[in-house]
Amino acid sequence: MPLLPGHGTRWQDLESVTVDDWCQAVENAYDALAAECDSVAVGGLSMGGTLTAYLGAVRRPDHLFFVNPAFTYPPMASFAGVMKRFLPTVGSIGGDVHKEGVSETAYEQVPVTAVDQMTRLVARTRRMLPGVDAPITLFRSTVDHIIPDSSVRVFYRGLQSRVRDQVRYVELHNSYHVATLDEDAPLIFSTSRDEVDEIAQRLRASGGKHNSGGKHDAVANTAKGV
Repeated sequence: MPLLPGHGTRWQDLESVTVDDWCQAVENAYDALAAECDSVAVGGLSMGGTLTAYLGAVRRPDHLFFVNPAFTYPPMASFAGVMKRFLPTVGSIGGDVHKEGVSETAYEQVPVTAVDQMTRLVARTRRMLPGVDAPITLFRSTVDHIIPDSSVRVFYRGLQSRVRDQVRYVELHNSYHVATLDEDAPLIFSTSRDEVDEIAQRLRASGGKHNSGGKHDAVANTAKGV
């Protein structure tokens, strides 16, 4: 799992990070896996889902997994480009978990400059959606307090019809936004594992490198951003 620039350290490290930094980080992680593996599947939650779509457009992964991806965002985020001039940070946007006793590790505050960069990533990736060609599994919580339902509609609208028609849509009835930490996490993991196993089986059946002790399969998880 690549650690996105500005993540997993302290919130101040997000202040100077750009959308290009995030895109380059996931490209580098993908390329490193592709150099070692016969097939690469990519998955991501929230902004990690946005980056998953980005990789689907600029690389050729074998499968894409989306968990509550961000292709739209709460209305206030639209003003981040203006707000950053006089408002340095906003409160944490983590913790949207339904399961009792589970909490998400997140920064206590987020630089508004990072929110602005997130909106730029979303805009860039939405323009690139027609270039996504891989099979897709989309997990969507029926209740999500972070990413609005319009995100899924925008995502579907941006895909080519032949890709859109083959999307596997999985509703999550017992989880909020951070579904990979929530009640439906076992469903997400088992479904994703089964899909990756099928990819491996197809490679073996077609005489892939598995039969000669060659490379293997990998899943790149872009996780959640900002």
